[in-house]
Amino acid sequence: MSNSNLLSEFKTKVIVDKIAHIFLVGPPPHSRSWGFPAILLMNEQIMASILKDSYEPYSKMNNQEKKEARDWYETCGAIVNKMIGMIDWEDWDGHSAVECDVLSFEIDHPHLYQLVVDDMIKKAFSSQSEEEREVVKSTVFSDPPTFAYYLSQNLPTLIVKHVPTN
Repeated sequence: MSNSNLLSEFKTKVIVDKIAHIFLVGPPPHSRSWGFPAILLMNEQIMASILKDSYEPYSKMNNQEKKEARDWYETCGAIVNKMIGMIDWEDWDGHSAVECDVLSFEIDHPHLYQLVVDDMIKKAFSSQSEEEREVVKSTVFSDPPTFAYYLSQNLPTLIVKHVPTN
C-alpha cells in the first residue's frame, strides 16, 4: 500500500475514533495542537493503545511516513472539532457543556458519519448479536435527527445543535 493510502487510512481511523469517543462519552473537546510525547515512541504497545484502530496502518509505514502521521495527529483535534461543530479545548472554560452538530456532520461527511456510527455501535453494543447491532445501525442511518436527539438526552455535557423535540 502506498504512503498516501496508508496515511489516508490512518487519518480516517483517527477521525472516526475521536468523533465516536465524543459521541459516546461527551467532552472535553479536542485540543487544536499538542506535542506528541517522545516517550510513546519507545514502546509499540503504548503506541498501539493510543492509536487504537489507526495503529495498523501506522505500523506499516516507514519512519518518514510515521513522522508525517504523527505531525498530522498533533493537530487533528482542530479538524475533528470543526467537522462536528465543536469548540477547541483551548477555547473551552473547562466545565460548561459543549455544543456539537451531529446533523451537519452527517450531511457534510456522510461516509465518515457511517464509519463513526459503525464504530460507536461496535463499542456500545458489543454484547449484542450482529443482527441486533445491524438493527440499531439501520435505525441510526435512516433517522439521524432521532440519533442526535438521543445523544442530546444521554450526554448532558454535550449540547447537540438542531435537535428535533420528540
